[in-house]
Amino acid sequence: MTTTEEAPSTVRTAFWLTVAYAVLLVLVALYALASKQVLIDSVIQSGRTSGLSNDQIATAVTRLLIGTTVVNVVFGALAVFFGLKAKAGLSWGRTALAINLGFSLFFQIFTNLLGLLPILVGLAGVVLLFLRPSSDYLTGPKQAE
Repeated sequence: MTTTEEAPSTVRTAFWLTVAYAVLLVLVALYALASKQVLIDSVIQSGRTSGLSNDQIATAVTRLLIGTTVVNVVFGALAVFFGLKAKAGLSWGRTALAINLGFSLFFQIFTNLLGLLPILVGLAGVVLLFLRPSSDYLTGPKQAE
């Protein structure tokens, strides 16, 4: 919707849950990055290193964690952007946010299970965007632009 009508409380709450999701996603990635040495030591002690040296393992873990952090920042930034679009009344923002959350869930399952906590917060926001007041706001009559 492109009118000056104020977004219903479900849309406003969904937006702030989306912001919380993005912040938590970045914090989880930074926590993993800060715990890098624990992860490196764990991999080395597991004995499943396939003949890699300790330096190679440390480099691989560091690159993985930096890559994960970058991807999480991108997912978070996109989520806030899509949340803003939904808050502005654009129904595609809700759809894009749901898709972003799905990709983020898939990514978190394979990289960092602690990242599932932000996913639950984001999921709550997406659910709010599909409730009746939000749907009426997002799919209501459009004004000519």
